[in-house]
Amino acid sequence: MAVEVKNLNDIATSLIELRQIDTLYGDLYLWRAKNLLHDKMPLETYRGLQRTETELKNLPNKIHNAMGQGNWPAVKEMSAQMQVMKQRAEQDSSMLTLAKALYEDETIPIDPFSPGIQRLAGNSVTDLSVLRDRCMRLLGTLIKSDTEWRAFYTSRQNDMLAEGALDDVAPSVKDTIRTSPAKLQQEAQEALENGNFDKLRQLADTLSEVGAGETATVSSGQSAEVKATIKMRRFDFTFPDAVLERARMLGLAPFKVESRFDKYAQLASICWQPTFADLESAQGRLLALPLTADAPEALLTRIELFVLHPFINSAGVRFLPPLVDEDVLVEDFAEPAANSAIPVSSLLEALKLNRRNSRTRMQIETALAERGFLIVKDELGLDPYQFRLVCIPPDLHLRIGMSQSWGSQEIWTHFDGYMLTANGKMQALAGGDVRFGGIYDMLGISRNYEADRIIARFAVVQRRRMARMQVIS
Repeated sequence: MAVEVKNLNDIATSLIELRQIDTLYGDLYLWRAKNLLHDKMPLETYRGLQRTETELKNLPNKIHNAMGQGNWPAVKEMSAQMQVMKQRAEQDSSMLTLAKALYEDETIPIDPFSPGIQRLAGNSVTDLSVLRDRCMRLLGTLIKSDTEWRAFYTSRQNDMLAEGALDDVAPSVKDTIRTSPAKLQQEAQEALENGNFDKLRQLADTLSEVGAGETATVSSGQSAEVKATIKMRRFDFTFPDAVLERARMLGLAPFKVESRFDKYAQLASICWQPTFADLESAQGRLLALPLTADAPEALLTRIELFVLHPFINSAGVRFLPPLVDEDVLVEDFAEPAANSAIPVSSLLEALKLNRRNSRTRMQIETALAERGFLIVKDELGLDPYQFRLVCIPPDLHLRIGMSQSWGSQEIWTHFDGYMLTANGKMQALAGGDVRFGGIYDMLGISRNYEADRIIARFAVVQRRRMARMQVIS
């Protein structure tokens, strides 16, 4: 190992912090931290320290009871035991704090740089440059201290530099707001009361251009309307024959998914926007959808979810279906009918999941975090920097499933990603039950929900499909 033992804590601390900032690669930072600390703090040792903490909290009460009974030999013995346990707890306190972050933190960090969701990630637009500078410094430190992964950290630094300045990010990141004149008038009154005459002048200029019943768009003080859409990309990749053979042994099949970009990309402009969902009803925007009159009701319901809620993928990055040409590896088993056996595979075994049903999303994500890296790297022979093992994304389930007869059984499938609700909760995505719209069905469920008729279907996707969407105006 190319890391000095004395540096392990500092490196792990930096990796844990990077997971919160550079969330697209958060799984790799977390895996590296666990790997580095494994010899010093394996999960079994951590569990033992947890038991010691519990015993340490209970001992004073036991000593008090022994004193009340006059059992002084027991008091003496437990007092000595408590002194030893306290010393050990003090020595291990910093490592225990790190281990809790590695083994107990089940949150999905939200990407602070994703368009429109900075505040959901707990940041403001003005925080972004500070966060990016912090990320670059942490990566620079790791380049020097963790030489085994130097190439990865250097790549992340180069990628961030290639993304350009924050000022070049789409207007929606710079607090683009589509709002009503009434709200603008309220902001103008507040600007007057606060003596902010520069803002008052900008708001007055905007209000003079819109009528009472119109919706205004304000972007960095400009009154021109911004209609965002998704920049067209392709995710083509030719899997080597050796990779395809290994994939087949795991139960994965290659699919070349055709683009639906031209048909649906224009829907991006009606999807959830900050301070927008509460100003217009979903129904009002759905009426303007460029879809045929015979579009399935379940498809409209799915689109409505994107209108009313922000979505993130399992990397914490804001999610809108890319719908472009794409090469992926996907488990292609037939959906099990009611009362039939649920398919198993070598991939499930590699994930140490003995079944694909009756699993909560948290259990599945834990298995993917612990073993997905090695499955991609060692079992498949792919680069984890470029590929990631996930629950099948909803748009891939839809496009592939239409040719595979998925969505024809009374069963749900776990989808990659989460829907964020108004109360700050994350709901895991699932769908595909024939009773609720079949292949078009999608809903949000609790991360702790489990049922016999909800299954996991895994996919190996290119990590770039999970990156921040490229918005153009």
